Amino acid sequence: MANELDFLEALDRYIRDSPLGMVTLWSDLRDIALRERLMAPENDRVPAWTGVLVYQGYMECQPMGGAIVSPAAHGWSERDVQSCSHFRLTAPGREEAERTRHHKRQQGTDAALGGNVLLLCPWLQHSQRAAIERPLRELRNALDAGNAATAIGAAKELVEAAAKVVLSHLGHSSTAKSLPSLVRDALRATDTPDELATSLTATTQRLGELRNVAGSGHGRDSERPVWLGLPHLAAASGAGVASYLLASVPSA
Repeated sequence: MANELDFLEALDRYIRDSPLGMVTLWSDLRDIALRERLMAPENDRVPAWTGVLVYQGYMECQPMGGAIVSPAAHGWSERDVQSCSHFRLTAPGREEAERTRHHKRQQGTDAALGGNVLLLCPWLQHSQRAAIERPLRELRNALDAGNAATAIGAAKELVEAAAKVVLSHLGHSSTAKSLPSLVRDALRATDTPDELATSLTATTQRLGELRNVAGSGHGRDSERPVWLGLPHLAAASGAGVASYLLASVPSA
C-alpha cells in the first residue's frame, strides 16, 4: 500500500521534469497521485500525505489569502490542502525522495535476482565463484543505479560465465561462437532434458538479442529508449538460466 514517501518520490519526479520547479495547485497533487496509481479516486489520501510531508519538513507551500495551516503529524483535511498553493520540496525532501527511490530499486533487484543463491553451490572453487560473482555484482549495482544498458549487458555476461564455469568444471570443451550455442553445450554437459534445454536456449537467444539492441558492450550512433521493466526482466531471465546451470552440476 502506498504511503506519503511514495507520494514524495512521485512529486520529486514530477517537479524535476517541470520548468516551474513546483506543483502550483492542490488539484495537481491529486492528479499526480492518481496518475501514479498511488490511490483510488474514491480514497483521496493527498490531503493527509501533504500535511504529513509539510509536518516532516519535506514540503513547503504558500497560503492562499491567509496564514498557512499548521502542519500536523496525522496530515491535513481536504479544506486545509485547498487553502494552499505553490507546493515545493525542501532539500531534505529531495534527499528523502532519492532514498525512497533507491530503496525501491534495491527491492526490485532482490526480486529479480532472488538473493545470492547463485553463489551457494558447494562445488564452486574460489576462482569459479569469483567468475560468477563479478557479473552478478555488476548486474546488482546496475539495477540499483537504474542503469538499463549495463544491467542488460551484465545479465548476458552472467549466463556466459555460468556456462563456461560449468563446462570447465565438468571437463568439457566448447567451440561455440554464440551465447545460445555455449549454453546449449553446457546444458548437454549436465544432461538436461531436451525439451527444457530448448526452452532455456531460446531464453538465452532472446537475452543475447536484447543485449545487442539495448545492452552495454556495443558502440552506437544513438541511445535507444528502454522499457522501464526490461532490465529487471533481463536480470531475472539471466539469473534464472545461470542458476539452473550451476544447480544442475552434481556436488560430488
